[in-house]
Formats: sequence, structure tokens, C-alpha cells
Amino acid sequence: MFGNLAAKNNAALVPYLLEGVGGDPSLNLSDGIHPNAAGQRILAENVWRVLEPSAREVASTPASNVR
Repeated sequence: MFGNLAAKNNAALVPYLLEGVGGDPSLNLSDGIHPNAAGQRILAENVWRVLEPSAREVASTPASNVR
């Protein structure tokens, strides 16, 4: 569903935020749910991989073309 909505709305989509972290005890706090610092770095990479192209596009757009 989220993939379809992203495509329909021309939106960026992080397919699975916890990729590489979920289920790996060494990347989560003792509660087994929340990522530790190392896991957070991977989450940030997962998000940046998707958002970087959009950020670069916006950065290269002249201010007069931004609404």
C-alpha cells in the first residue's frame, strides 16, 4: 500500500526503515526494540539513501523556482 501511495504522489519511500537492524540484538538496546547508537547510524543511512537524491535536487534548484 505505501509503495502505491508513494508512486501515486511522487513521494520518496523508505521501504523498510529497520533494514539491517531489526532482529539483530547487537544493534538494539536491551529492550530488544529500540536501536542503539550503532543501529541508529544504520537507520540514518537507510533514510539518507532515499532522501539524498531529493535533497540534491532541491539544493540545485534556483530559489526563484522553489515554491
